[in-house]
Amino acid sequence: MAPPTDARRARYDRVMAEADGLLRKGDFDGAVKHYAAAAELARDGGAVPEMATALHRAAIGRDRSGQLEEALWFARQALQADESFFGPAHPAVARDLHSLGVVLARGGKPGEAVAPLRRSADISARFESARERLTTLLALGQALHRSDAPKEAAAVFSEAAELATASDGAQSPHAVRAMLSMAAAQAAAGELAHAHATWAELTRRLAGNGVPPPAIATSLARAWQGLGTLALRGRGDRVDAGWMYAFAMALTPPGHPVHDAAAAAAAECGPAPTVPRQPDTYVVVAAPEGSSAVDVARPTGGRFTLARSAVPADVAVGRALRLRFGAGGTLEVLG
Repeated sequence: MAPPTDARRARYDRVMAEADGLLRKGDFDGAVKHYAAAAELARDGGAVPEMATALHRAAIGRDRSGQLEEALWFARQALQADESFFGPAHPAVARDLHSLGVVLARGGKPGEAVAPLRRSADISARFESARERLTTLLALGQALHRSDAPKEAAAVFSEAAELATASDGAQSPHAVRAMLSMAAAQAAAGELAHAHATWAELTRRLAGNGVPPPAIATSLARAWQGLGTLALRGRGDRVDAGWMYAFAMALTPPGHPVHDAAAAAAAECGPAPTVPRQPDTYVVVAAPEGSSAVDVARPTGGRFTLARSAVPADVAVGRALRLRFGAGGTLEVLG
């Protein structure tokens, strides 16, 4: 005789709680065994959504342990169960599609991951699930980039950046990640001017005085590194690139991947320039001959293109300027 529904549900909840605890501890095999047992309890009781939830979490456990084929099996079973119960458009279905797409991409199948991730994002938009949609857009952008569709990836990352900025702020981790990824995709698509604009905008978003927190410093360093690579590979401007790589190195310690990559690239650019330390001191990093504009930047954030008429007449690359940006982007040269 099957146990009463209430008793079965209580047992299901207990097994799921134990599984969640094992997952948090890193005992992935133990967690998956508990999730599978919980799925059987739910199935026997006809509780399809609960069964799908247990299968979904089993997929997470297998994914974290690197057993991707089993993770795919659990993800597909969860999706099939939720679609049969809720229909093709429901937040639970979006959740399962997201997991399926992530596992496919992690397993070296980014092209196959695009369709479920795109469908998941569309469902989340329909139900106004902003957080779920944001994380799915980030995964979708990566899948598109890795499947040789960088231009499409850049558009998806742009959407993610706008969503993250509106919901969490311009310096939020998701907004920064989306902009870094967007610039990389733009560069891969050959849209070098757009990539430059995106990385430069990120340096302005993250700008501050003094030593930035580690996460901000790393993001800034990645943006400077990207700008350096564009200057060196795109325009052949070794001087501009040298400044950008020097900024990246100034913000990260030796041994950090960004620091070491910037140092290796800087070796192609000649002697490393001296990076200014004063909070309001910018350095002229690009002043093309015959151009009506110059670029100034400082390591703690902010790369700007200024009219030559706004700076001293004898300005040249390497010249340090004390600048103050007022309300509405007005500029005052302090010295």
